[in-house]
Amino acid sequence: MLQPVGGSAERMVQFLQSSVGIIHKSHAESITSFVKDSVVGELKEKNEVPAMQSTRDKRITFCVEGNISVGKSTFLQKIAYETVELRDLVEIVPEPVSKWQDIGPDHFNILGAFYAEPQRYAYTFQNYVFVTRLMQEKESSGGIKPLRLVERSIFSDRMVCIFLLLDPLLCCGPTVLHVMHRGQN
Repeated sequence: MLQPVGGSAERMVQFLQSSVGIIHKSHAESITSFVKDSVVGELKEKNEVPAMQSTRDKRITFCVEGNISVGKSTFLQKIAYETVELRDLVEIVPEPVSKWQDIGPDHFNILGAFYAEPQRYAYTFQNYVFVTRLMQEKESSGGIKPLRLVERSIFSDRMVCIFLLLDPLLCCGPTVLHVMHRGQN
């Protein structure tokens, strides 16, 4: 019988409960079972580690969504650096914050500018965030690990963050929203 790479399912359940914070054991077991079945099924098909192309075609992507400062980055760091069972199976794709803080030859920090002057930079920042996430999605889609964990998705920008531009304090208005929707379709 094939075993999951790196250890037992029970250790994964324990990790999900103790380090990730999944309270209910049945939820942790469901996640573990899904990951195990996906990986074991992949290994059974080829009776070896799958080739790059077949792995990419069958790759699973999870997007970790949440508000600012709820622990998305911390969660992904724990998965990447503290989970031996997942290390060889998971590619972590963090938010491209460094790209938002260093634009062009003058190293412009559009994230900082947005926080300092939201009315002036809300549209520009949100547009750049979408573009960098799209570029990151394209760059990370060709990996060979069977699981990919992405810190927020392009859909966050499309379905959540764009509507923040309608905030009266930002004064972007419905025209900006329309432009963003058209640009992201």
